[in-house]
Amino acid sequence: AGPVISQVVVAEAQLSGDGTLDSNDQLVITWAATGPNAVAVQSLKIDGQAATAIYGPYGVYYAGVFGPVAAGSHTYTIEVTDTNGLTDTHTGTFDVAAATVAGLTISQVVVAEAQLGGDGTLDSNDQLVITWAITGPNGVATRSLKVDGQTVSQVGGPSAAGYCYGVFGPVTAETHSYTIQVTDYAGQTSTEKGTFQVLAALTVEAPLPPDGSAIAITDADINSIVTEAAYRLEKTFGSRAATALAGVSVEVTDLPGNLLGAAADGKILIDDDAAGYGWFVDLTPSEDEEFAWLTSDVLSARSDTAAEDRADLLTTVMHEMGHVLGFEHADEGLMAETLPLGVRRLPSETNVLDHVFASFDDDDDDDADDWDWL
Repeated sequence: AGPVISQVVVAEAQLSGDGTLDSNDQLVITWAATGPNAVAVQSLKIDGQAATAIYGPYGVYYAGVFGPVAAGSHTYTIEVTDTNGLTDTHTGTFDVAAATVAGLTISQVVVAEAQLGGDGTLDSNDQLVITWAITGPNGVATRSLKVDGQTVSQVGGPSAAGYCYGVFGPVTAETHSYTIQVTDYAGQTSTEKGTFQVLAALTVEAPLPPDGSAIAITDADINSIVTEAAYRLEKTFGSRAATALAGVSVEVTDLPGNLLGAAADGKILIDDDAAGYGWFVDLTPSEDEEFAWLTSDVLSARSDTAAEDRADLLTTVMHEMGHVLGFEHADEGLMAETLPLGVRRLPSETNVLDHVFASFDDDDDDDADDWDWL
């Protein structure tokens, strides 16, 4: 009777293993060799290659340590020869899984105003910052941020707490996309994508906080105001303004902070109670009888009229329509970014000229159509 090989086990060599054979593990094959005669020679081959680290006997047990090996199916061959020259051979297979390398996790993505003391609204005048947290065991090799597919150059971090940032803008009033990509020193890459909305907003300018007496308006209250606002813009800037505004929706909602109105993606939002200060909803919006003229395009509410100490709804709607037409904020006039109480502003080519005419094809024919502002 010759030797007999039995009780073959393939396992992780480390005691603290998770019980799974993966491509990061050093492995061990153990077996028992029994018979009437002592073992003279034992060998172990993995995929036809001899394993050199063979230990034993421990009683009747032997062990061969090898690896790590690649993910996939592998073969082993154990051969034992006793002192009488008799040999037993045992062949088998085992599977190794691809190791899961812990990569980086991107979390806590926040888009905010870059400047301290902002109003909490992403506005088309604001420089913006995106911050995100990174966690992972292998450190950060590279990190990048793209906004609307364009690489942001001002990127920093991670800090000691694992935060990175990217500063950019201002950007236009619409919905924008971002892509954050981080690669660690193990070559693992994580990507996080998302969107954020930037508004073209008008903010109330008032010396005192609201007294809480403002009455909220509804969509039905603004119909005649919207019609008059579009008419005045068309009268100032021509029929193209009417065409551009034809499909624009105007909606009353509860805007945050001191916002009177906001525009983005061709939609206009009007705060329901003028940031708590109350609206002047002009019942005769084609007339300006509640106001006295200060300049050719700025009016001030007369004393003891409904317009006094109220935010002018007509000015706010025209301002936001101006953003839909492509006008940016200006230092003064209709497109100024704040509106004092009791003030009505009218559209003026002088105040928005630089924003209106985006390109000019000088073909010397003095054709007004050369000004391609929409």
